[in-house]
Amino acid sequence: MEKEHVTERVVESPVVVERKSGGLGVILGIILVGIAAVAVYFIATDSRNNSREATAITGAAESVGDAARQVGDAAQDASQQQQQRDNTQ
Repeated sequence: MEKEHVTERVVESPVVVERKSGGLGVILGIILVGIAAVAVYFIATDSRNNSREATAITGAAESVGDAARQVGDAAQDASQQQQQRDNTQ
């Protein structure tokens, strides 16, 4: 009987795995940008509303101040007229 001589040779080759993105990252990025844009819009709108409200309050306060000044002037005029009447009698 003859002996067989078997030589085993193992050759390893590198395994290349390609991953293909389904676009989920891009979609999430677009959604996040949209959410950020909406948030900026609401913040800007709220600031404008607060500014308008402050302007309205300032205008109302000025009107009240003007009315109070007119009442004060009228009271002073009435007092002076009364003093003049008292002095002429």
